[in-house]
Amino acid sequence: ESRFESGNLALAYKSLIEPHTYILFIQNDTNTKGYNKWFYFAIKNAKKNVTYTFSIVNLRKYFAFFKHGMKPIRFSQQEHKFKGNGWSRCGKNIQIYRSQLSNKANP
Repeated sequence: ESRFESGNLALAYKSLIEPHTYILFIQNDTNTKGYNKWFYFAIKNAKKNVTYTFSIVNLRKYFAFFKHGMKPIRFSQQEHKFKGNGWSRCGKNIQIYRSQLSNKANP
């Protein structure tokens, strides 16, 4: 879901092969020629103790962030409610590789 201010998810598909795996396309950054350096979307109804995989297939300029160990930031309403701060770094086995999509590919 990204129907909120700054949300930039264009399309999301649930994998038919891998359970709890989603293929995501994000919108191009404003005033660029097809680059995407960030993402912002929401996940609802996630189940506890389930590993979810998100493949952002059109992320551009990836080398500046995740290739060097940075992890995505997430906000958890439940953690915010019980701990007072719901923001934290997350992700395991983050893998970066070049997609077969061209730079001009838009969903």
